[in-house]
Amino acid sequence: MTTTLLSGCQFLRSEPPDPDISIASARTYPVSSDQFVAAVRLEKRGDTEATATVRWELDVGEYTQAVVQEFVLRTDITELTVSLFTTVADDTPPEALQRSEVKLIRPDAADSGWFAAPVQTE
Repeated sequence: MTTTLLSGCQFLRSEPPDPDISIASARTYPVSSDQFVAAVRLEKRGDTEATATVRWELDVGEYTQAVVQEFVLRTDITELTVSLFTTVADDTPPEALQRSEVKLIRPDAADSGWFAAPVQTE
């Protein structure tokens, strides 16, 4: 809520609340021997347009690969499945992945918790 003073009088102007965006599900899929994709289903509550910033971390043992991408959820969208792609070291089999997780980065609030994105091989 914003308070504004004008010539000795005070009034309150309410601003519409930010829509609530959450991660409903996430999965990781191998595309090739050195590429993976994460499919993340986002849910939005509220009727305004919103931007979701998704961070995906993929631990391949020797290092952690991170991808950050923004997605716009229009006013008429309540859920959206998005995909993030990454390339890792050559010939990384899916079973070599030690961790695959996603989270929402929120610039004006605390980030969401990590959400597991298990590897799907079938």
